[in-house]
Amino acid sequence: MYYVSTQKEVYYFLQNVRPWVIVKRSHVRDVLIELKKYLKFVAVKRRLREKRLGRSIQLRRRGLTYREIGRRVEADHSYIRRLILKHS
Repeated sequence: MYYVSTQKEVYYFLQNVRPWVIVKRSHVRDVLIELKKYLKFVAVKRRLREKRLGRSIQLRRRGLTYREIGRRVEADHSYIRRLILKHS
């Protein structure tokens, strides 16, 4: 299925119109299953990023280098640097 919107909006739209779909009902069901898996995956990644960001900012304030922070939060030091600089 092709769409020009966020996956979350498409998921909610399809959930709301699913009872009235007559043609391609199985396709809508399959897309809803895939979108649900994807949205769950994105939520997990978002929580991990927020957790890493909070911990990284605390460690940076204590004076640790990006490499040391990367080792402690188990992420690449350049990724940690981009996170901290973007949210500072």
